[in-house]
Amino acid sequence: MTATIATVSSEFAKFAPALEADFVQYVTKGLERILEKYPTGPEQRKLSSSWGPDGAFYRAFGHRHLTVKAWREAAAAGEYVVRSARDAYDMVDVESVEKASKSYAKDQIAKFVMKLNRKLGELVNVEVDFADFNGYNCEIRGEAADGKKVRVEQNRILNFSKNGNPFHQWPARIYVDGKKVSEAAFKKMVGAAA
Repeated sequence: MTATIATVSSEFAKFAPALEADFVQYVTKGLERILEKYPTGPEQRKLSSSWGPDGAFYRAFGHRHLTVKAWREAAAAGEYVVRSARDAYDMVDVESVEKASKSYAKDQIAKFVMKLNRKLGELVNVEVDFADFNGYNCEIRGEAADGKKVRVEQNRILNFSKNGNPFHQWPARIYVDGKKVSEAAFKKMVGAAA
């Protein structure tokens, strides 16, 4: 069987630890900043309706990944926990953030493979090289339908939406027979060869 982007997509699972680490670091630091800046219950409740960046971040991550230390200690001791809306969150629920990071990484890898398929079309004899892999880069090599050698230097950049949600972008440099080409020129080349 000839290797294509689809058949080697499982290789990109190697990106998962770095994607998870990015998510955990960003969400944890952001929530720690929120707790420091808004330490009381009333201040935190106002964040839910705030249109500023802190409010957007709090709505995206606060209710899912913040907790009250007393609630956690009581639950761990097997005691019934009475939760009050007046209680102020006072700690980041690290286990919750780590669990969410796994789902985030899986989703980002699936999006990356989909974009890679769209970007590169049907390359054959595909190889993925993580030799210089530092959590951000890899090299993809293959052949176009017309037999031209294709090499892609794939990068990963962590970016943030205007609402403070993290997402990854996947810029790439494409080389055909050793010459750098734009994505548009590559698509024309692939379309003409098909």
